[in-house]
Amino acid sequence: MVFEYDFSHRSEIPAVTRNQIKLLASSSYADSAKMSTADWEEVRRGGLGGSDIAALTGDSPFNTNWSLFMDKTGIVKSDLSDNWFRLKYGHYNEPLVAELFARKFGVRIINETGMYRHPELDFVRANLDRLAILPSGELVILECKTSNPFARSAWESGVPVYYEWQGRQYLAVINAILMKADLPPIRLVYYSALYGNTEDEVIFRKVEWDPQVEAEMLALERDFWLNHVVPRKLPVFNGTGKKLKELCISCRLELAELAESLGQEPPVVDENTRDVVLGQPEQAVYEEILVRDAAIKNLKAQIKAIEEEVAGLEVEMVTALGGHDSGILPSGVRAVLSSRNSRSTDMDALKEMYPEAYERCVSEKTSKSSLSFKKPTNAARKARAAEVA
Repeated sequence: MVFEYDFSHRSEIPAVTRNQIKLLASSSYADSAKMSTADWEEVRRGGLGGSDIAALTGDSPFNTNWSLFMDKTGIVKSDLSDNWFRLKYGHYNEPLVAELFARKFGVRIINETGMYRHPELDFVRANLDRLAILPSGELVILECKTSNPFARSAWESGVPVYYEWQGRQYLAVINAILMKADLPPIRLVYYSALYGNTEDEVIFRKVEWDPQVEAEMLALERDFWLNHVVPRKLPVFNGTGKKLKELCISCRLELAELAESLGQEPPVVDENTRDVVLGQPEQAVYEEILVRDAAIKNLKAQIKAIEEEVAGLEVEMVTALGGHDSGILPSGVRAVLSSRNSRSTDMDALKEMYPEAYERCVSEKTSKSSLSFKKPTNAARKARAAEVA
Protein backbone atom coordinates (compact mmCIF):
# COMPACT_ATOMS: atom_id res chain seq x y z
CA MET A 1 0.00 0.00 0.00
CA VAL A 2 1.17 3.53 -0.75
CA PHE A 3 1.51 5.45 2.50
CA GLU A 4 4.02 8.20 1.89
CA TYR A 5 5.30 9.15 5.33
CA ASP A 6 8.82 8.91 6.68
CA PHE A 7 8.43 7.28 10.10
CA SER A 8 12.18 7.48 10.73
CA HIS A 9 12.10 11.28 10.56
CA ARG A 10 11.48 12.61 14.08
CA SER A 11 10.32 16.17 13.88
CA GLU A 12 8.13 18.47 15.88
CA ILE A 13 5.09 16.31 15.12
CA PRO A 14 3.44 15.25 18.41
CA ALA A 15 3.78 11.65 19.50
CA VAL A 16 -0.01 11.16 19.48
CA THR A 17 -0.16 12.21 15.83
CA ARG A 18 2.67 9.83 14.96
CA ASN A 19 0.77 7.01 16.68
CA GLN A 20 -2.40 7.88 14.75
CA ILE A 21 -0.48 7.75 11.48
CA LYS A 22 1.23 4.45 12.31
CA LEU A 23 -2.07 2.82 13.18
CA LEU A 24 -3.76 3.96 9.98
CA ALA A 25 -0.77 2.86 7.91
CA SER A 26 -1.42 -0.72 9.04
CA SER A 27 -5.21 -0.77 9.25
CA SER A 28 -6.44 -0.92 5.65
CA TYR A 29 -8.02 -4.09 4.27
CA ALA A 30 -7.18 -3.48 0.58
CA ASP A 31 -4.99 -1.30 -1.62
CA SER A 32 -6.82 0.68 -4.30
CA ALA A 33 -3.52 1.52 -6.04
CA LYS A 34 -3.09 -2.12 -7.07
CA MET A 35 -6.60 -2.57 -8.44
CA SER A 36 -8.08 -2.12 -11.87
CA THR A 37 -11.19 0.03 -12.08
CA ALA A 38 -13.33 -3.10 -12.44
CA ASP A 39 -11.76 -4.73 -9.37
CA TRP A 40 -12.08 -1.52 -7.35
CA GLU A 41 -15.77 -1.32 -8.30
CA GLU A 42 -16.32 -4.91 -7.20
CA VAL A 43 -14.63 -4.36 -3.84
CA ARG A 44 -16.52 -1.09 -3.37
CA ARG A 45 -19.78 -2.91 -4.05
CA GLY A 46 -19.22 -4.93 -0.86
CA GLY A 47 -20.03 -1.97 1.37
CA LEU A 48 -21.11 1.65 1.60
CA GLY A 49 -18.44 4.22 0.77
CA GLY A 50 -18.29 7.97 1.18
CA SER A 51 -19.81 8.77 -2.20
CA ASP A 52 -22.80 6.51 -1.44
CA ILE A 53 -24.12 8.37 1.60
CA ALA A 54 -25.75 11.29 -0.21
CA ALA A 55 -27.81 8.78 -2.21
CA LEU A 56 -29.09 7.36 1.10
CA THR A 57 -29.98 10.76 2.53
CA GLY A 58 -31.61 11.98 -0.69
CA ASP A 59 -29.01 14.75 -1.15
CA SER A 60 -27.26 13.34 -4.22
CA PRO A 61 -27.85 15.10 -7.56
CA PHE A 62 -26.71 11.92 -9.31
CA ASN A 63 -28.11 8.85 -7.49
CA THR A 64 -31.03 7.68 -5.39
CA ASN A 65 -31.34 4.96 -2.77
CA TRP A 66 -32.92 2.69 -5.41
CA SER A 67 -30.00 3.03 -7.83
CA LEU A 68 -27.65 2.46 -4.88
CA PHE A 69 -29.65 -0.60 -3.82
CA MET A 70 -29.52 -2.14 -7.28
CA ASP A 71 -25.77 -1.52 -7.53
CA LYS A 72 -24.97 -3.00 -4.12
CA THR A 73 -27.12 -6.08 -4.73
CA GLY A 74 -25.61 -6.57 -8.19
CA ILE A 75 -29.01 -6.28 -9.89
CA VAL A 76 -27.69 -3.41 -11.99
CA LYS A 77 -23.94 -2.84 -11.85
CA SER A 78 -22.78 0.74 -12.23
CA ASP A 79 -20.79 1.47 -15.37
CA LEU A 80 -18.04 4.08 -15.02
CA SER A 81 -17.07 4.02 -18.69
CA ASP A 82 -19.30 6.95 -19.59
CA ASN A 83 -17.65 9.09 -16.91
CA TRP A 84 -14.09 7.96 -17.64
CA PHE A 85 -12.77 11.43 -18.46
CA ARG A 86 -14.23 13.12 -15.38
CA LEU A 87 -12.96 10.34 -13.11
CA LYS A 88 -9.46 10.29 -14.62
CA TYR A 89 -9.31 14.09 -14.63
CA GLY A 90 -10.10 14.20 -10.93
CA HIS A 91 -7.71 11.36 -10.09
CA TYR A 92 -4.77 12.76 -12.05
CA ASN A 93 -5.24 16.21 -10.53
CA GLU A 94 -5.39 15.03 -6.91
CA PRO A 95 -1.64 15.59 -6.29
CA LEU A 96 -1.87 19.13 -7.69
CA VAL A 97 -4.97 19.98 -5.65
CA ALA A 98 -3.30 18.59 -2.53
CA GLU A 99 -0.19 20.68 -3.22
CA LEU A 100 -2.31 23.82 -3.49
CA PHE A 101 -3.65 23.09 -0.02
CA ALA A 102 -0.16 22.39 1.33
CA ARG A 103 1.25 25.64 -0.09
CA LYS A 104 -1.68 27.66 1.23
CA PHE A 105 -1.61 26.39 4.83
CA GLY A 106 1.93 25.03 5.21
CA VAL A 107 0.84 21.45 5.90
CA ARG A 108 2.48 18.08 5.35
CA ILE A 109 0.55 15.85 2.94
CA ILE A 110 0.34 12.10 3.46
CA ASN A 111 -0.61 10.19 0.33
CA GLU A 112 -2.26 6.87 1.07
CA THR A 113 -4.23 4.45 -1.07
CA GLY A 114 -5.62 2.07 1.53
CA MET A 115 -9.29 1.14 1.86
CA TYR A 116 -10.68 1.11 5.39
CA ARG A 117 -13.74 -0.35 7.07
CA HIS A 118 -15.51 0.34 10.33
CA PRO A 119 -14.37 -2.16 13.01
CA GLU A 120 -17.96 -2.80 14.21
CA LEU A 121 -19.84 -2.29 10.95
CA ASP A 122 -17.98 -4.19 8.24
CA PHE A 123 -20.09 -2.71 5.42
CA VAL A 124 -19.24 0.91 6.34
CA ARG A 125 -16.18 1.77 4.22
CA ALA A 126 -13.78 4.63 3.46
CA ASN A 127 -11.26 5.31 0.71
CA LEU A 128 -9.55 8.64 1.47
CA ASP A 129 -7.82 11.01 -0.93
CA ARG A 130 -5.14 12.22 1.50
CA LEU A 131 -4.26 12.78 5.13
CA ALA A 132 -2.55 16.00 6.20
CA ILE A 133 -0.65 17.28 9.23
CA LEU A 134 -1.43 20.89 10.10
CA PRO A 135 1.34 23.24 11.35
CA SER A 136 -0.09 22.66 14.83
CA GLY A 137 0.68 18.95 14.49
CA GLU A 138 -2.98 17.94 14.24
CA LEU A 139 -3.87 15.13 11.82
CA VAL A 140 -6.77 15.85 9.44
CA ILE A 141 -8.41 14.27 6.40
CA LEU A 142 -7.98 16.06 3.07
CA GLU A 143 -10.43 15.67 0.19
CA CYS A 144 -9.24 16.85 -3.25
CA LYS A 145 -11.98 18.00 -5.64
CA THR A 146 -11.91 19.30 -9.21
CA SER A 147 -14.79 21.23 -10.67
CA ASN A 148 -15.41 24.03 -13.18
CA PRO A 149 -16.04 27.78 -12.92
CA PHE A 150 -19.79 27.28 -13.28
CA ALA A 151 -19.87 25.09 -10.16
CA ARG A 152 -17.97 27.58 -7.99
CA SER A 153 -21.20 28.93 -6.49
CA ALA A 154 -21.90 25.51 -4.95
CA TRP A 155 -18.89 26.02 -2.67
CA GLU A 156 -19.40 29.67 -1.75
CA SER A 157 -21.67 29.06 1.24
CA GLY A 158 -19.78 25.99 2.47
CA VAL A 159 -19.14 22.39 1.48
CA PRO A 160 -21.84 21.02 -0.87
CA VAL A 161 -23.99 18.69 1.19
CA TYR A 162 -23.24 15.61 -0.94
CA TYR A 163 -19.50 16.13 -0.33
CA GLU A 164 -20.12 16.87 3.35
CA TRP A 165 -21.66 13.41 3.80
CA GLN A 166 -18.59 11.91 2.14
CA GLY A 167 -16.31 13.58 4.68
CA ARG A 168 -18.50 12.52 7.59
CA GLN A 169 -18.34 8.92 6.41
CA TYR A 170 -14.54 9.05 6.38
CA LEU A 171 -14.46 10.54 9.88
CA ALA A 172 -16.80 7.80 11.10
CA VAL A 173 -14.63 4.97 9.79
CA ILE A 174 -11.21 6.42 10.63
CA ASN A 175 -12.26 7.57 14.10
CA ALA A 176 -13.75 4.17 14.93
CA ILE A 177 -10.35 2.64 14.12
CA LEU A 178 -8.46 5.24 16.16
CA MET A 179 -10.73 5.22 19.21
CA LYS A 180 -10.73 1.41 19.36
CA ALA A 181 -6.97 1.73 19.90
CA ASP A 182 -7.52 4.45 22.55
CA LEU A 183 -6.21 7.16 20.28
CA PRO A 184 -7.94 10.54 19.89
CA PRO A 185 -10.25 11.02 16.90
CA ILE A 186 -9.64 13.22 13.87
CA ARG A 187 -11.85 16.29 14.17
CA LEU A 188 -11.60 17.96 10.76
CA VAL A 189 -12.02 17.16 7.08
CA TYR A 190 -10.58 19.81 4.77
CA TYR A 191 -11.67 20.22 1.16
CA SER A 192 -9.43 21.66 -1.53
CA ALA A 193 -11.62 22.38 -4.57
CA LEU A 194 -9.99 23.49 -7.84
CA TYR A 195 -12.49 25.07 -10.21
CA GLY A 196 -10.18 26.67 -12.80
CA ASN A 197 -6.72 26.39 -14.34
CA THR A 198 -4.76 28.80 -12.13
CA GLU A 199 -3.56 28.54 -8.55
CA ASP A 200 -5.96 31.30 -7.52
CA GLU A 201 -9.03 29.42 -8.71
CA VAL A 202 -9.33 27.15 -5.70
CA ILE A 203 -11.63 27.16 -2.68
CA PHE A 204 -10.80 25.71 0.74
CA ARG A 205 -13.52 24.54 3.11
CA LYS A 206 -13.77 22.29 6.16
CA VAL A 207 -16.26 20.11 8.02
CA GLU A 208 -16.04 19.42 11.76
CA TRP A 209 -16.65 16.06 13.36
CA ASP A 210 -20.17 15.82 14.81
CA PRO A 211 -20.77 12.56 16.74
CA GLN A 212 -24.55 13.06 16.83
CA VAL A 213 -24.88 13.54 13.06
CA GLU A 214 -22.49 10.62 12.61
CA ALA A 215 -24.65 8.34 14.77
CA GLU A 216 -27.73 9.21 12.70
CA MET A 217 -25.80 8.56 9.49
CA LEU A 218 -24.55 5.18 10.69
CA ALA A 219 -28.08 4.20 11.76
CA LEU A 220 -29.29 5.01 8.24
CA GLU A 221 -26.50 2.91 6.73
CA ARG A 222 -27.19 0.02 9.10
CA ASP A 223 -30.89 0.01 8.22
CA PHE A 224 -30.22 0.23 4.48
CA TRP A 225 -27.65 -2.55 4.44
CA LEU A 226 -29.14 -5.04 6.90
CA ASN A 227 -32.84 -4.49 6.18
CA HIS A 228 -32.67 -3.91 2.43
CA VAL A 229 -29.41 -4.90 0.70
CA VAL A 230 -28.90 -8.21 2.54
CA PRO A 231 -32.53 -9.44 2.16
CA ARG A 232 -32.77 -7.76 -1.30
CA LYS A 233 -35.81 -5.73 -0.28
CA LEU A 234 -36.38 -2.40 -2.00
CA PRO A 235 -36.46 0.60 0.37
CA VAL A 236 -38.97 3.42 0.10
CA PHE A 237 -37.84 5.63 -2.77
CA ASN A 238 -36.24 8.91 -1.62
CA GLY A 239 -35.83 10.80 -4.91
CA THR A 240 -38.04 12.94 -7.11
CA GLY A 241 -40.90 11.61 -9.20
CA LYS A 242 -38.95 12.35 -12.35
CA LYS A 243 -35.95 10.32 -11.15
CA LEU A 244 -38.22 7.46 -10.11
CA LYS A 245 -39.85 7.40 -13.54
CA GLU A 246 -36.48 7.37 -15.33
CA LEU A 247 -35.20 4.60 -13.07
CA CYS A 248 -38.33 2.46 -13.43
CA ILE A 249 -38.18 2.73 -17.23
CA SER A 250 -34.43 2.13 -17.60
CA CYS A 251 -34.33 -0.74 -15.06
CA ARG A 252 -37.81 -2.21 -15.64
CA LEU A 253 -36.52 -5.71 -16.40
CA GLU A 254 -34.36 -5.82 -13.29
CA LEU A 255 -37.15 -4.44 -11.10
CA ALA A 256 -39.54 -7.03 -12.50
CA GLU A 257 -37.05 -9.77 -11.66
CA LEU A 258 -36.68 -8.36 -8.17
CA ALA A 259 -40.46 -8.23 -7.66
CA GLU A 260 -40.74 -11.88 -8.68
CA SER A 261 -37.96 -12.89 -6.28
CA LEU A 262 -39.85 -11.15 -3.46
CA GLY A 263 -42.94 -13.24 -4.12
CA GLN A 264 -44.97 -10.65 -6.02
CA GLU A 265 -47.36 -12.00 -8.63
CA PRO A 266 -46.18 -11.56 -12.24
CA PRO A 267 -48.49 -9.51 -14.49
CA VAL A 268 -51.12 -11.21 -16.67
CA VAL A 269 -50.22 -11.08 -20.36
CA ASP A 270 -52.79 -11.21 -23.18
CA GLU A 271 -51.95 -14.25 -25.32
CA ASN A 272 -52.98 -12.56 -28.56
CA THR A 273 -51.51 -9.05 -28.25
CA ARG A 274 -48.75 -9.87 -25.71
CA ASP A 275 -49.84 -6.75 -23.82
CA VAL A 276 -49.92 -6.81 -20.04
CA VAL A 277 -53.55 -6.74 -18.89
CA LEU A 278 -53.91 -3.78 -16.55
CA GLY A 279 -56.77 -3.30 -14.09
CA GLN A 280 -58.95 -0.55 -12.64
CA PRO A 281 -56.20 0.85 -10.35
CA GLU A 282 -54.04 1.46 -13.43
CA GLN A 283 -57.03 2.94 -15.26
CA ALA A 284 -57.45 5.39 -12.38
CA VAL A 285 -53.76 6.30 -12.62
CA TYR A 286 -54.10 6.92 -16.35
CA GLU A 287 -57.11 9.19 -15.82
CA GLU A 288 -55.22 11.10 -13.15
CA ILE A 289 -52.35 11.56 -15.62
CA LEU A 290 -54.82 13.06 -18.08
CA VAL A 291 -56.00 15.52 -15.41
CA ARG A 292 -52.41 16.56 -14.66
CA ASP A 293 -51.59 16.87 -18.39
CA ALA A 294 -54.60 19.15 -18.83
CA ALA A 295 -53.33 21.31 -15.98
CA ILE A 296 -49.91 21.52 -17.63
CA LYS A 297 -51.47 22.54 -20.95
CA ASN A 298 -53.47 25.24 -19.15
CA LEU A 299 -50.33 26.62 -17.52
CA LYS A 300 -48.49 26.56 -20.85
CA ALA A 301 -51.34 28.55 -22.40
CA GLN A 302 -51.04 31.11 -19.61
CA ILE A 303 -47.28 31.33 -20.14
CA LYS A 304 -47.80 31.81 -23.88
CA ALA A 305 -50.25 34.65 -23.21
CA ILE A 306 -47.76 36.36 -20.90
CA GLU A 307 -45.00 35.90 -23.49
CA GLU A 308 -47.22 37.67 -26.02
CA GLU A 309 -47.62 40.57 -23.58
CA VAL A 310 -43.84 40.75 -23.11
CA ALA A 311 -43.36 40.76 -26.90
CA GLY A 312 -45.72 43.73 -27.15
CA LEU A 313 -43.77 45.64 -24.51
CA GLU A 314 -40.52 44.84 -26.33
CA VAL A 315 -41.98 46.35 -29.48
CA GLU A 316 -42.34 49.63 -27.57
CA MET A 317 -38.68 49.41 -26.51
CA VAL A 318 -37.43 48.68 -30.06
CA THR A 319 -39.52 51.53 -31.42
CA ALA A 320 -38.06 53.90 -28.82
CA LEU A 321 -34.53 53.05 -30.04
CA GLY A 322 -35.44 54.67 -33.36
CA GLY A 323 -33.31 52.43 -35.56
CA HIS A 324 -30.28 52.40 -33.23
CA ASP A 325 -28.78 49.22 -31.81
CA SER A 326 -28.63 50.30 -28.17
CA GLY A 327 -29.94 52.75 -25.64
CA ILE A 328 -29.53 53.48 -21.94
CA LEU A 329 -32.28 53.72 -19.35
CA PRO A 330 -32.38 56.12 -16.35
CA SER A 331 -31.47 53.15 -14.13
CA GLY A 332 -28.23 52.64 -16.09
CA VAL A 333 -29.46 49.44 -17.77
CA ARG A 334 -28.55 49.27 -21.48
CA ALA A 335 -31.09 48.00 -24.00
CA VAL A 336 -29.15 46.26 -26.79
CA LEU A 337 -30.24 44.76 -30.10
CA SER A 338 -27.93 41.91 -31.10
CA SER A 339 -27.92 38.88 -33.37
CA ARG A 340 -26.18 35.53 -33.30
CA ASN A 341 -24.76 33.48 -36.13
CA SER A 342 -25.58 29.80 -36.20
CA ARG A 343 -24.76 26.86 -38.41
CA SER A 344 -26.77 23.83 -39.35
CA THR A 345 -25.83 20.61 -41.11
CA ASP A 346 -27.89 19.18 -43.95
CA MET A 347 -27.50 15.51 -43.06
CA ASP A 348 -29.24 14.29 -46.22
CA ALA A 349 -26.86 16.27 -48.44
CA LEU A 350 -23.86 15.13 -46.44
CA LYS A 351 -24.88 11.49 -46.76
CA GLU A 352 -25.48 11.84 -50.49
CA MET A 353 -22.36 13.83 -51.43
CA TYR A 354 -19.83 12.47 -48.92
CA PRO A 355 -21.05 9.00 -47.91
CA GLU A 356 -17.69 7.88 -46.50
CA ALA A 357 -17.38 10.94 -44.27
CA TYR A 358 -20.99 10.49 -43.18
CA GLU A 359 -20.39 6.87 -42.13
CA ARG A 360 -17.24 7.80 -40.23
CA CYS A 361 -18.58 10.84 -38.42
CA VAL A 362 -22.30 10.24 -37.90
CA SER A 363 -23.44 7.68 -35.37
CA GLU A 364 -26.92 6.65 -34.40
CA LYS A 365 -28.06 6.08 -30.83
CA THR A 366 -31.21 4.55 -29.47
CA SER A 367 -32.98 7.03 -27.23
CA LYS A 368 -34.08 6.17 -23.72
CA SER A 369 -37.48 4.56 -23.41
CA SER A 370 -40.39 6.83 -22.52
CA LEU A 371 -43.96 6.22 -21.45
CA SER A 372 -46.77 7.20 -23.84
CA PHE A 373 -50.43 6.32 -24.30
CA LYS A 374 -51.96 5.27 -27.63
CA LYS A 375 -55.73 5.51 -27.83
CA PRO A 376 -57.48 2.62 -29.59
CA THR A 377 -59.06 3.04 -33.01
CA ASN A 378 -62.85 3.03 -33.39
CA ALA A 379 -62.70 -0.55 -34.69
CA ALA A 380 -60.69 -1.64 -31.68
CA ARG A 381 -63.15 0.07 -29.33
CA LYS A 382 -66.07 -1.72 -30.91
CA ALA A 383 -64.26 -5.06 -30.73
CA ARG A 384 -63.43 -4.44 -27.08
CA ALA A 385 -67.02 -3.51 -26.28
CA ALA A 386 -68.24 -6.69 -27.96
CA GLU A 387 -65.84 -8.79 -25.85
CA VAL A 388 -67.03 -7.13 -22.62
CA ALA A 389 -70.68 -7.65 -23.62
